[in-house]
Amino acid sequence: MDKDAYNGALKQAIPRRIREAKIVTAAAVPKYPEQTQREYKRVSDAYMKLVQETFKEYAPRIKAAIRNEQESSKRNDSLFDLQRAIADTFQEMRDRLQERIDAFDLLAHLRKVGENGKKLSTKQWKRLVKRTLGVDLLDDYYSGAFFSTELEQWVNDGVSLIKTIPQDSLDAMENIVMDGFVDGKSLTDIQRDIQAQYGIDKRHAAFIARDQTAKLNAAITERQQKDAGVRRYKWSTSGDERVRSDHKKLDGRVFSYDDPPVVDSRTGRRCNPGQDYNCRCVAIPVFDIDELNLPLGRGDES
Repeated sequence: MDKDAYNGALKQAIPRRIREAKIVTAAAVPKYPEQTQREYKRVSDAYMKLVQETFKEYAPRIKAAIRNEQESSKRNDSLFDLQRAIADTFQEMRDRLQERIDAFDLLAHLRKVGENGKKLSTKQWKRLVKRTLGVDLLDDYYSGAFFSTELEQWVNDGVSLIKTIPQDSLDAMENIVMDGFVDGKSLTDIQRDIQAQYGIDKRHAAFIARDQTAKLNAAITERQQKDAGVRRYKWSTSGDERVRSDHKKLDGRVFSYDDPPVVDSRTGRRCNPGQDYNCRCVAIPVFDIDELNLPLGRGDES
């Protein structure tokens, strides 16, 4: 079927009352992918647990080294011995942690999260088009390589952001041990500081999970909508107390993908929904009937 014939079939498949409206805003608000975010967080939590497991394995040696130094504190070389023992132990910990990281295969985990996110987004998009325009989309149109560029970029970005956190966390813990001893802290206080550092690093990984989930959703949404001939969208926030004031001002307003609004009045930064850091906003598509390029399902083509 040539392009003109296909466009004609597409318009005929859309109910007349919708065709005559010309410009139609989607009948539902796309949902933020909470399930994908939970999956990503499970991955980041499991990844960070490798640090906890490794430190727990070597903690008795660190405690023994500190106690030995305390018992030998009258020797001039006791502090040097402690520094060497701690440094050697943490180097072994880094090697052991790297073994665990390699076995974990972060790349494979994130690819799985991305694929599941793509499936959920595609399913939601098909429902939204059906509810708004009354047509079914081709089942396998978005499978295969359709989102390959977006997914591969997203996976690579995620790995780049999160891969060094465990080793950086161990580096911070080594400094806590040595600084704590020099400052005269007890073993209990040093352990408490280490747990606090682990909590900070784990929250950092969780932040990345939230941020990257939003960015994946934004990339897939924009790809779907632009491919379908959608050039404009209505901004929609999550509507809770965590929404930034600049984003609240955008809620309900219509923008063009090619001319994103200012999302930060201080810096003048411009973004489409979900592209700003930790942004849970979504784009409600605005369909221009004359510009549609939807992949019709078999039943709608006849």
